[in-house]
Amino acid sequence: MNEKDFTEPGQMQRVLKTAWPAVFESFFISLAGMIDTLIMAIFMAVFYFFFGKALFGLFFQEESIIEIGAGISRIIIVIVLFQICQVIFTGCLRGAGDVVYTMICSCVSATFVRTIASYVCCYFCGWGIYGIWMGIVADQFCRLTLSSIRFRGGKWMQIHI
Repeated sequence: MNEKDFTEPGQMQRVLKTAWPAVFESFFISLAGMIDTLIMAIFMAVFYFFFGKALFGLFFQEESIIEIGAGISRIIIVIVLFQICQVIFTGCLRGAGDVVYTMICSCVSATFVRTIASYVCCYFCGWGIYGIWMGIVADQFCRLTLSSIRFRGGKWMQIHI
């Protein structure tokens, strides 16, 4: 029997039980770094949300450009939230050898979901440039959804590297 073959009854549970202490320890080590990152992300989100106009005002004088820039930066706050989670899930899947699935998800989402959502939001909803950025929100949300479904499904654990 191949050492990576989990066909023996209960073998997968024993492997997960053995690996759990290492995962638990890694979680707490990474949690310390995540808290710093989370604090910085919250600070930056609050800054861009409340002071975005002032920031764009440093570089532009036209009020319409300042308004558009501030609006886009608020949308980017949402994009980053989805993107952070999506990158973690896809990174885990790629690290486990599930590169084909993550590549297909990324290509389909960036090519079709982003394009169609941007077009619909831009022209049919009449949101203009904001609609384009909403297409990016849809893209990141789609990638997050697909990668989290794959991760929770556990199929990646059966891939032989």
